[in-house]
Amino acid sequence: SPWREYEHHIRAELRRQLPEPLEIFETSLATARLADKALDDVFAQYLGALSARYKLDLVVTIGAPAANFFLKVRQQIFPTVPMIFTGVEKRRVSLSDLTTNDVVVPSTVDHVGIIDHILRLLPATDHVAVVTGNSPNEKFWVEAISNELKPFTGRVTFTWLNELPFEDMLKHAAALPRRSVILFILMSVDAAGISYEGKNVVNRLHAVAN
Repeated sequence: SPWREYEHHIRAELRRQLPEPLEIFETSLATARLADKALDDVFAQYLGALSARYKLDLVVTIGAPAANFFLKVRQQIFPTVPMIFTGVEKRRVSLSDLTTNDVVVPSTVDHVGIIDHILRLLPATDHVAVVTGNSPNEKFWVEAISNELKPFTGRVTFTWLNELPFEDMLKHAAALPRRSVILFILMSVDAAGISYEGKNVVNRLHAVAN
């Protein structure tokens, strides 16, 4: 989660629109949370073997880690196969790396707008606890979002919880000061290296937040 939801709907739509039999190979980029080049190389070799054995008509990536992984290895395993990059925020894909066979279906997240809406709905808010994980992808967003939110300096204090294990995040959420808001970004892997599902994280936060 949330990539499984994308995959479910993409499968359903492909089967709805394509009358001929459709064969889908699904592979999960589990190495994205580890930032281990050796594992990335092994995964690329597996995909290369798959591509050599079966003629692929299309590659679809879901999420920024998968998109960036394929952009790095595509020339050695999928040099001519058309690709669609989905479930990715537009800042996470370098357009200069794309070919004429590629399509990006990007999203845009307006974090400044999110905080602005919070302050309109709850104008007394002066503290935001930001919940996100500590994988390479999530570290990117910590830096990017913290830079975006600098205009709120002096009005809102932001506490970033990405360097805590999730169990400690829950304790933090249970003891927040008054006029606080919890902003959930993404939770793939916490600082202890434990993987989590986003929906489960939100439910557990909601259960303990004061």
